[in-house]
Amino acid sequence: MRLDALRSLHGIDHPSALPRNDADSDAWVAGVRAGDRHAFELMYRAYYQRLVGFVCAYIRSESAAEEEVQELFLAIWRDRERWELHTTLRAYLFKGARNRALNHLKHEGVTIAACESAVSEKRTLAMGEPAATVQETMEAEELEAAARVAISRLPPRCRMAFNLCRAHGLSYAEAAQVMGISEHTVKIQMTRALSALRAGLAQWLP
Repeated sequence: MRLDALRSLHGIDHPSALPRNDADSDAWVAGVRAGDRHAFELMYRAYYQRLVGFVCAYIRSESAAEEEVQELFLAIWRDRERWELHTTLRAYLFKGARNRALNHLKHEGVTIAACESAVSEKRTLAMGEPAATVQETMEAEELEAAARVAISRLPPRCRMAFNLCRAHGLSYAEAAQVMGISEHTVKIQMTRALSALRAGLAQWLP
């Protein structure tokens, strides 16, 4: 599979659903190892946009993030016969994306910057129904802007833990595998992140 063939999958309006359970993920992995392009496409469609948002949180370039994620999937396809997982598929892909983001930063000589993936995916941290009035709309926008600032000010490790667990739904155990730290350390980082966010958003919280 070439890069242009991979990009042809981008025209799909909606990504595939995430696997319902580990058995579905295992089926995708087994299919890819056997050279099943359909299994590969299902995996690609399910995770591509999520991984791009995650990588963009650290390299601040959507086009560069797309390239890194495409290369990640191409590497999997090229080495499919030797592809082995020692963790969940989700943790494997996010760890691969993290490593590529860090390598990109090292190569470019830039620092990790504030670009939280929930914002990249055009999601808001504000909950509930859409604002019904101009005043409510302004308040919701102010809250979202304040949340972006608060998240951007988190230390890199706190921000990554928050990003993985809250924006992408990984478990603490999976986040620990992605970050190369213990599950206990992830819990500590999440506690610190949530404490910092509560302080930063104090005026909007009850």
